[in-house]
Amino acid sequence: MTRKVKFEKLIKIDHELVFKEISNFENYVNYVPGCSNAELVERNDNYEVGKLEFNLLFKNYTITSKNYISDNKIKIEQIDGPFISFEGEWRVIKKDKNITKITFTAIFELPSLLNNLLSDNSIDIFFENSLEGFVDKLFD
Repeated sequence: MTRKVKFEKLIKIDHELVFKEISNFENYVNYVPGCSNAELVERNDNYEVGKLEFNLLFKNYTITSKNYISDNKIKIEQIDGPFISFEGEWRVIKKDKNITKITFTAIFELPSLLNNLLSDNSIDIFFENSLEGFVDKLFD
């Protein structure tokens, strides 16, 4: 079963600072729930490859993704990991001076065991907590 999530938030921080923080892959360990390690594996002109390690539901997971970075967007494609498929996207839009709109969307499919264990509500809470953790980190 394919699942979709979308979260948006307006914050009073310059869009360039916001995008710089989101595009720093190794910082994800600081605000993604359950993330125990974030490592940049490869960087070139067209994309970055990163690896995130998680401990969720008493099990360790590793997700490797290819991340395409443009002016205000990061497109994420899972290369290897627990998802059958995962495509996500961060967008950072300047709305006004020091007002930024952050949008995170994802379309993914979980293996049947994880799909049965994780309700839509728990998935929404995970992604919402990730976004809130990121925003809180910006205000530190």
